[in-house]
Amino acid sequence: MYKRWFFSDTVLSLSRSKQLAYIGVVTAFTVVANTFFEFKLADVQFSLTILFSALSGLILGAAPGFLACFLGDLFGFLLHPFGAYSPWVGISTGLIAVIAYLIVTFLPLRFRGGLQVRLFIVA
Repeated sequence: MYKRWFFSDTVLSLSRSKQLAYIGVVTAFTVVANTFFEFKLADVQFSLTILFSALSGLILGAAPGFLACFLGDLFGFLLHPFGAYSPWVGISTGLIAVIAYLIVTFLPLRFRGGLQVRLFIVA
């Protein structure tokens, strides 16, 4: 019962090795998002990291999504540093994954278009 709070149904239906593979692939996607889908324009930095963080939470669940986002931010910094490393960025992207998963999974909107409303709230 409580496993559903932390893991998505997709991850729960897989073996341990496939679960680790999923987490590794999503971590790689977040590394790519942190490294290559970020750019600076004057003093403003644009990034698609939040989109990939929310998607990782929706695919993996709260706990593995948080782990994938945190590790993706850490490895992305190691590959392409923009300045001093701040662990708060990894924690915040991990929390985006947790919040996205919890909203889409447990917000009880049982009407036509309820999924779209939940995704809009996440966005």
